[in-house]
Amino acid sequence: MLTSKKALCAALAISLMSTTAARAASDYVQCDGQSKGMGVAEGLARFTLILGTLGMIGSPESDNVAERRFGAEGVAACDRAMDGGRGKDDDRRRSRLKLARAIHNIEAKDYDAALSDVRAFPAFGGVMAQDNKFQRSVGLSALDLEAHILLRKGDANGAEQAALRMAAASPYDWTSHLRASRFMQRTTPMTGEKADYYRRFTLIWPEARIFMLNTLRWQNDYATAAREGDALMQMYDKPGALIFAQTGLDMLLAGRAAEAQKLFDTARTKNDDAAAGTPDATGRDWISRTDDILSFAGIVKSMQAGDLAAARRSFGSRERWLALPVPTVAAIGAKLRVGASAAELTGALARDPETLKADAIRKEIDGITSAEPKTLYGAIRPFLTDGSYSGLARNVNETGKSKFMPVKQDTLRGERVSITGGYGVAGGEALYLHSALVAKSRGLTGFAIMPGGLGGSSARVLFEKPGSSAIPASAFFDADKVIADLGPRFAPPLTR
Repeated sequence: MLTSKKALCAALAISLMSTTAARAASDYVQCDGQSKGMGVAEGLARFTLILGTLGMIGSPESDNVAERRFGAEGVAACDRAMDGGRGKDDDRRRSRLKLARAIHNIEAKDYDAALSDVRAFPAFGGVMAQDNKFQRSVGLSALDLEAHILLRKGDANGAEQAALRMAAASPYDWTSHLRASRFMQRTTPMTGEKADYYRRFTLIWPEARIFMLNTLRWQNDYATAAREGDALMQMYDKPGALIFAQTGLDMLLAGRAAEAQKLFDTARTKNDDAAAGTPDATGRDWISRTDDILSFAGIVKSMQAGDLAAARRSFGSRERWLALPVPTVAAIGAKLRVGASAAELTGALARDPETLKADAIRKEIDGITSAEPKTLYGAIRPFLTDGSYSGLARNVNETGKSKFMPVKQDTLRGERVSITGGYGVAGGEALYLHSALVAKSRGLTGFAIMPGGLGGSSARVLFEKPGSSAIPASAFFDADKVIADLGPRFAPPLTR
């Protein structure tokens, strides 16, 4: 009899485990790959059931992105998940399901339905719709996806506008500004809104000036490009030959020939020194690119001196000028093609400048729209909560003995500020607020982020007086503004 009971229990256990293993993925997992989540009461009830069955019944479902459905099937799963349970009653869970449904609609190429989903935000958040933290997390996800949808619909300008709204809604968010950069259109004017975007982005991440420079060249605004390139060059501790050469070319095209020549001379010396060593593959590529820019500068000089024949020969001696910005090659090529004979239209000069630009723009757009839709789940941001800030508040406001600034042990300009215990948007905002408070404690009005970091919650920060520093005043945050903007989010805990 005992043996029979053991056999029965074993059979029951096998049956239960088989049932569990074969359990179909829930609508939640089929929608976005995440389990439904549980409230406190449901969690306690499930815990009791697990104890009572020795863990054989009641174990919660695990996240499983492999079980996500595709296209219309995924849309149906999201609809079912939103119609009941936490999908119906929990604003946060329902919001993520709605964004996942938008992605499934993208998979199904029903872009109008996808737009309807993302444009339902932030109102779709219910009681959370007016919460600033909701707007700066999930609300930004909706704008991010809107830009992707509009680009797939062929509305590049609309995609740019959605991206600009996304970045403006969270002005200290490195990730949102980086994502927005993909949608900045090269041929649209540098409006005040776009200029503000680049101003914020270059403060957060100095290397973002490279993106801005590319946009300025597409606008044929070489005067501003030269100024911004020079500003970036001043920020590097040891700028390389390539940035000297490229900034010199922008200056030459802006009519600053004498200044440009000084940069070309420096670039050539640095390049010769680098080539005399044993450069690795990356170093050899930089040397080659610098040489190409200097050669191209010689073409521009010949053209400006009126020796068009020599300029055309040199321009057409290459099949293509890959090291140069496309708009620069196209602009010079267009000028040299005017009045050229058929015999002179060889190599790169035979290529139509407008086609060259159109191909480059199409390639950029295709690089975004051809990505698999499943990559868009990365656009769905984690929720910001009060806890994202409260745990950092005490140390952020403590400037006497900063927990975030180790003792300086190098000779590089600036001091390392690393936010421990924080990440994402809150970690980045903690970095800027702490830096602003440190600056004020030292009697300074601002601070600047130095090149070389990857963005986020760790950076080398320069504490100097704007206007008297070696780096441009445009690179400095206004400490008072940062404190006014971010201080309330990191209110220091009350002392007892």
